[in-house]
Amino acid sequence: MGVLLRVAVVALPLLELAVFIKVGAAIGALATILLLIVATIAGVKLVRERGLAILRRCRDALDRGELPAGPLFDDACLVLAGLLLILPGFLSDAVALALLVPAVRQGLFRWLSHHVDLVVRRAGAPFPRRPGGGGGGPPVIEGEYHEVRGGRGGDLPRTGDGSRWGRG
Repeated sequence: MGVLLRVAVVALPLLELAVFIKVGAAIGALATILLLIVATIAGVKLVRERGLAILRRCRDALDRGELPAGPLFDDACLVLAGLLLILPGFLSDAVALALLVPAVRQGLFRWLSHHVDLVVRRAGAPFPRRPGGGGGGPPVIEGEYHEVRGGRGGDLPRTGDGSRWGRG
């Protein structure tokens, strides 16, 4: 994985530069620069609008008691599309334009959720499932408590064994 990442870090800027040169030769330098400026402006606008929308939609979903995975992923893809539009280059712009299509985002969400589910199943759930169909989560330890009134620790009543843990 490390080698693939290193190759990508070197290869992607070189590919962006090659495509930039080809587009510049085809439509002219001024038109190419104008396209990049328009893409950057659109990216900044998209990041501004969707960045705040992520927070609002998550808060609304949590207020309704829903897990905001779908809306959060949708808005995160739009913010990522905006960031890719801000980066200079036509390959990143092509990926950004693909992320703007709702069907692409939905398909990507389904693919990722399926693969994340497989990874979780292989790794095992972090907490055992509760009897009766309850979901995973930390184990619940049931117990009773008795409130002892008193100001400070020295004011607690002493028990027969000399401790200050009052017995109720």
